[in-house]
Amino acid sequence: MMKAPLRFSWMALGLCLGLAAGSLPADQAQRPDEDSLFGGAPQASAPGDSSAAAQSAAPEAVSPGPSAPAPSADQSRGSDTDSGGLSQSTLGHDDFANGSVKDDALQVGGIVYQQLYMDESLYQAPGNSALSMPLQVDTYLDARPNDRLRAYVDGRLIYDPTKNAEGEATSGSNYGALSAGSTSVSQTANPTVVLDQAWVNFDVNRTVFLTVGKQHVKWGTGHIWNPTDFLTVQKLNPLQPYDLRLGDTMVKAQMPVQGMTGTNLYAVALLDNPVPASTLGQTGGGFRVETLLWGAEVGLDAVTRAGQYPAYGADLSTPLGPFDVYVENALLSGADYPDYVSKSPSGADPTLSSFYGVNLMPGPMDQTVAGISYDFPWREDRQATVGAEYFYNELGLGSAKLLPILIYEGNYTPFYMGKNYAAIYLSAEGPDEGKKTSYNLSNIANLSDGSAVSRLDFSWILLDYLTFGAWASAHYGTAGGELNFAVNTPAIGPLIAGNPTIPAVHVPPVPVELGMSLRMSY
Repeated sequence: MMKAPLRFSWMALGLCLGLAAGSLPADQAQRPDEDSLFGGAPQASAPGDSSAAAQSAAPEAVSPGPSAPAPSADQSRGSDTDSGGLSQSTLGHDDFANGSVKDDALQVGGIVYQQLYMDESLYQAPGNSALSMPLQVDTYLDARPNDRLRAYVDGRLIYDPTKNAEGEATSGSNYGALSAGSTSVSQTANPTVVLDQAWVNFDVNRTVFLTVGKQHVKWGTGHIWNPTDFLTVQKLNPLQPYDLRLGDTMVKAQMPVQGMTGTNLYAVALLDNPVPASTLGQTGGGFRVETLLWGAEVGLDAVTRAGQYPAYGADLSTPLGPFDVYVENALLSGADYPDYVSKSPSGADPTLSSFYGVNLMPGPMDQTVAGISYDFPWREDRQATVGAEYFYNELGLGSAKLLPILIYEGNYTPFYMGKNYAAIYLSAEGPDEGKKTSYNLSNIANLSDGSAVSRLDFSWILLDYLTFGAWASAHYGTAGGELNFAVNTPAIGPLIAGNPTIPAVHVPPVPVELGMSLRMSY
């Protein structure tokens, strides 16, 4: 395979730094609150910046439909001169009095997120239904000594009392590992402590804005599917009400283009791809340009990782009358993409290789998302959003027959297994007087294998800092399909002679999932 350029990312950053000139207002990132820290609207950033964490402290919400309005910029009391901050501090000099250092420079907070969900199967006794109760605790430190410098650290504790110390269920269905209701962070131990974010944000001459460290950056316009989200290896789970993916380590440079409203240039150096880059040749890099063109927001980007072919993306979002329309396209260059072909095994003791074959396809491979949404008042002073989205995935399977093979080989990516998908969603504010309730209905279908899932979410703000959630999801369509998952395979001989036989696997279909949650900010 063609090797990616070794100095791709560092040349990009050098280019942005070398072009730094002039003076632009520093981007004022809002201190994280319950929404911005954990599943809310992205914080305000430079005009035209579609990355969810350009200056942000947390991931963007992935629940389809209307989100909370982006908070206004924090009106910092820090110095607005180049020599501001701690640089003027001398013995006996009161930096807090003269405004060069903020008297509330450090904020501590976080989220406690407790879930409880159950898989209900018609093919087993109710007492054997799979049960899980994952607890997630995020704690952050947010330091902003002045309006041009910020440091942010977010640690995460994950614990599930229904699993053993290795993070495995002791009994019940195995469906939870593949279910849309399961947590998106894979556990190797129980409890698990991980680092979600740890970054420093500052500017160079108020012209180039740098964010260095483990952070969240999202590219693209798709709500359910997001193939140009190149900087995050793990795909988001569109049925989870919050984006629970961890941040990635990178160096991101953003440079607004003077004289061109809404135009930004980005250069990114990737330090985990997803494995740590311990040598310069293992680093990756990305470029992106965003601009406003005849009222539409347009983005073009490219990403490469060491030893891999580059990937290219383009996205567009624009109002079209009363509708919002968006398109996103990813082109994966290179060759040797697998095309799995189903076979009919023969003989009394078939081997794994007798069930399928693999043809290699040349690139580029196409992944395209197109969507439309419409906001409307469903009653006085109550808003709702209805939307639809289509996803074409050239890398997907045409049927569900080979799904167990890909799961066995570790190539299972939820919501990216079929060639054609469609989704319809509806979200609305509740009728209560205080606007403390909301509803969201998501319907996703794998058109290639005929399976589908529908999920209804209810959210109720009990107290200012405590939110109760409840949901129910139904899986239907083709049994054994991706979204109505079930497995019933016999014992199979090994692919390589001498390896152990693959045991028989039986996972019954789970037509209904139920769950509830409590989310408290502090």
